[in-house]
Amino acid sequence: HQGPSRAWTKVLKKYLTADTFRSPLDTTGRTCSYAINDFVTSNPYGAEDMDYSRLQGQSHPSQTLYMSVLNASQQNSDHFHFADPDGGHSSSAFKSEVWVELINGGCNYLFLDGHVEKLNWQNVQTKLSQPDSKFIRPDGKN
Repeated sequence: HQGPSRAWTKVLKKYLTADTFRSPLDTTGRTCSYAINDFVTSNPYGAEDMDYSRLQGQSHPSQTLYMSVLNASQQNSDHFHFADPDGGHSSSAFKSEVWVELINGGCNYLFLDGHVEKLNWQNVQTKLSQPDSKFIRPDGKN
C-alpha cells in the first residue's frame, strides 16, 4: 500500500481545500470520496513488480480507469485495492470498492487520458468481463 508521504491526497492537500476530495453526492461524512486505481500507482500491493504510474507507459489511456468514487462502505482510503490478492477486480469485488450506482444507476469514471464518462453498472460489468480489458489493468491481464 502507498505510504502516507506518497498518498495523492496528502501530496495535493497544500494546493486544494478539504472539500475538493469529497463528492457533493457523498453523504457519508468522510473527508475523501475519491480513489485512484492502484494498478496505475507504482508497485501496488499484490502486484509489486508492476509500475504503470507514468502516462507514457500506458498503451490505451482512454480505456483505463484512473479515478472514481469509493463505495460508501469504504473509509479512509485514497486508492482502490484491485491488485490486492484479497481484493481483485471481479464484478463483485469492483462493486464492493466503487460506488457504482451513485448517480441514477451509474457513476462517473475518470480515465487516464483525462476524459470522464458516466457509466451504468451494466456497462462496467461488460468492461470487467471482456477478455484483455484494460479498464482496470493497463496491461489487460485478468
